Amino acid sequence: MIGAIIGDIVGSKYEFSNIKTKEFPLFSEGCSFTDDTVLTIAVADWLLDGGDLAERLVAYGRAHPHQAYGGMFGRWLRGGSHEPYNSWGNGSAMRVSAVAWVATDEAEVMALAKSSAEVTHNHPEGVKGAQATALAIWMALQGTPPEDIRAAITERFGYDLTESVDSIRTWYRFDESCAGTVPQAIICALDAMDFEDAIRNAISIGGDSDTIAAITGGIAEAMFGVPKAIEEKARPYLSEELDEIVSRFFERVGRKTNTELDAKKRQVAKWLADNVTVIGKVQSVILSKFTWNPERYKGEFHVTFDGVEYPRSFDFSLGGIDGRTDIYTPMFTSPLGVPAGFAAIEIPSSVMKLINHEIRTLFPRIEPFGVNRKTGKETHSGTPIQERFPDPDALLKTVEAIIDPEFEIVIDVASSLEE
Repeated sequence: MIGAIIGDIVGSKYEFSNIKTKEFPLFSEGCSFTDDTVLTIAVADWLLDGGDLAERLVAYGRAHPHQAYGGMFGRWLRGGSHEPYNSWGNGSAMRVSAVAWVATDEAEVMALAKSSAEVTHNHPEGVKGAQATALAIWMALQGTPPEDIRAAITERFGYDLTESVDSIRTWYRFDESCAGTVPQAIICALDAMDFEDAIRNAISIGGDSDTIAAITGGIAEAMFGVPKAIEEKARPYLSEELDEIVSRFFERVGRKTNTELDAKKRQVAKWLADNVTVIGKVQSVILSKFTWNPERYKGEFHVTFDGVEYPRSFDFSLGGIDGRTDIYTPMFTSPLGVPAGFAAIEIPSSVMKLINHEIRTLFPRIEPFGVNRKTGKETHSGTPIQERFPDPDALLKTVEAIIDPEFEIVIDVASSLEE
């Protein structure tokens, strides 16, 4: 639970002022605990003492009225009736971390996560986000390897966890939905080398930074434990009342300490230095050799930098949360057994943006997740992707064009950057 709290505090400064870098002070002026922390501790208190969770959330929320609650939750908090409001927002996932520490088996994890969510977030996506987060934490506490966690969460909840943190950082924007937050937060944890690296991953992708970092932090705590120095800097941000509940919770469930990975850090750093391809300043980029999987609405392509073709393929996938095409760079998975994924190629961000732009220009933008204001129709992760295309014929023509062996996109880097 303390991992989620730390993520919230660190991310609070960047929620509405995103930074797309991992280089920043963890704690600095402007950091504070937010609604993520208040409600995480409220759930922990409920798990410790039982009772009515809705009443507990209301009590904690009203005791801390200025912590930037979401609009719908804020109205629920101030209202007289505390019935669920069918939210699919990420509030259910941000507060769930304590559940995994008290559950005795996977079934109890799922049941408690659902109970913790549905008092407000009873939409299937809201429950799903809480359950996926809690299950990832619980599996990490059992010592499950990150790649097995990744596979299990994908199979059970349908989240695509294949994208790298570096790739997410190039396009990700503010999103308050579970579907648009939980997968990215899980990736930030599973691709990390230690707890601090996970938090830095989460902040660096932008978006709803405090909530993403809270979700990531809860998982990373279970994977790595929390360094004492970081916890000691975070705890003073809490009120005496909140800190007391954190201490009681630790007394009940204990702590996670995992230093097994530390000895491999230097080995991994050297391995990456020897194996990652670093692309420097380039003049020309060519995108070619496109393939297409019609069943999954995904494809691959190759990239040539200044006449030298990179041997591994890049992936692209239609059906992104915001309706745009997602592009994924090649990855190394778990080098030397360390539970993390690493980009196999480093490309200047300016060049990667050009590649993203060219691929996204090829394909029509599809219906994003959320409610269409004109039609009132809701689109979510369970909506068949073919129903999200405004013009299927345009997609077919694009696919027919790109799979032609002669098809290629030539990018004059210098000219494109000037434009």
